[in-house]
Amino acid sequence: MRQGLATFLRMTTAFFLGIVIGVVIYGFKWVTLFATVWNLTVLETMKDSWLFVMLVIVLLLGIAIILDKLLYEEPNAGGSSISRASTLIEQKIPIHPLKSALFTMISTFFVFLTGTPLGIEGPSIMIGTSIGAIKTKSSSPDSEQDLRSSGAGSAFTAVTGSPIASIFFVIEEMLEKPKMKTVWMVLFGSLGAFISLLGLERILNQQTTTFFHFEDLAIIPFSFSWIFLIIGVLGFFAGYLFNLQVTLFNRFFAIYLYRITRKARFFFTLLAILLVGLVYIDLLGSGHHPIIDQLFQHDYTLSYIAIILLLKIVFIALANAADLPGGMFVPVLVVGGLYGALFNELFILLGMNAFYTSTLIYVFMGTFFATSMKAPLTAIVFFIEASYFNPQSIYIILSVMIAFGLSKRIHYESINDLVIDSNKAQKLYNNAYTQVRLRIDSKSRIIGMAVKDLFNSDAIIVKGIIHTHTPNHTDLNIKDWRIIGGDEITLLCKLKPKILKKSLNQVMDHYELEIG
Repeated sequence: MRQGLATFLRMTTAFFLGIVIGVVIYGFKWVTLFATVWNLTVLETMKDSWLFVMLVIVLLLGIAIILDKLLYEEPNAGGSSISRASTLIEQKIPIHPLKSALFTMISTFFVFLTGTPLGIEGPSIMIGTSIGAIKTKSSSPDSEQDLRSSGAGSAFTAVTGSPIASIFFVIEEMLEKPKMKTVWMVLFGSLGAFISLLGLERILNQQTTTFFHFEDLAIIPFSFSWIFLIIGVLGFFAGYLFNLQVTLFNRFFAIYLYRITRKARFFFTLLAILLVGLVYIDLLGSGHHPIIDQLFQHDYTLSYIAIILLLKIVFIALANAADLPGGMFVPVLVVGGLYGALFNELFILLGMNAFYTSTLIYVFMGTFFATSMKAPLTAIVFFIEASYFNPQSIYIILSVMIAFGLSKRIHYESINDLVIDSNKAQKLYNNAYTQVRLRIDSKSRIIGMAVKDLFNSDAIIVKGIIHTHTPNHTDLNIKDWRIIGGDEITLLCKLKPKILKKSLNQVMDHYELEIG
């Protein structure tokens, strides 16, 4: 009886948490939409006045300074939002829930104000995870993880309008070892967010439930189903290539970006995006409506596809390398659509009817997304929901399964993991971190804890461990090492000493700190 009551209370909590997050994210979507519209207005004015261009450059400098201050005060408001949210769910880094949510909203607003080609979904999931991290007196580590997971799933539902896909997204992208009770929490949270979303749309008479609309898909005869086997192969290699491209561009930009201050890094990145956007306006913003709509209507040229595809890849990588707030979910979908349009032209040259364009690009996008994100189930369910369960969705299952089979033979990391890992490697290469040594006393409460659970943050990299109890032994393979009294841990850290000490004091005691 008690167990049943406890389960009911957990699910009810998740449901109402979802309602709250649904309202918050709905408002957040409208704020960022305003920022996007304002950005386009500014862009048009810049074309007619050089004086206004100079004013905008000064404003960009001000935005860069504000972003630097915001991210200094709250690092969780920075880039790689989905990966950061995942570490929060696993409780690997400390968090101030309300501060994290608020600062993420503000920093994302400024980023959208400048037209940076990143998505709203990453910051939304960080906001949902942060709200789910608000503690109660009865909170236990397990219940905290469940609520954070539910918060992430609720935010995904609120921003995409895909409640079923949110469950698979959390399982595939956010959790290392999903538990059934956590899945139920995500389900009830997502249901609450979806009801909240539908209610607000009815009240405000707005239709923004689904993130992408794939309603008008051309009917392709089953005799042509073989083409989706080819799309499965091409979509996989295009997604795999995209992950490599982002990694390589990240490393290239990091060589230059991390030799300057973060304020300067933000300023020059935002300036470059805005100036190029003056010439190619479709570069600006996530692009999921203007670009995808054109592609599905076959209203483009090959040169347009090639130029926008290259610009999107370069500036998505640049924005990530600069650590600007934003998500990769929408950029991956848009780049997948551009790649799909490119191959669609090839199919047309080989005799395929242009009438089938919408379905071919739709399936290619799903396959590309599944490959780049390494999330086949999320891709299948998300695209089926976004098409309102259109019968043509059967082809995306076939294509994604082909890509999934190939992914089992070729080892690579998802785009979210690559963004965080490659940024860490770049910063290490460019000596952007200060070296720190920690000596752990045998009385410390972290004795027995795994190193990967203690120092899983973009701001701190574990360089190695010297085991003083095992003379002359240095362990560089520290992933699964558990702390023993007397260990000396070498870290590379970009936090200022006062902030570092404050962060360490939250998770450990009885240690000596040596900086430099």
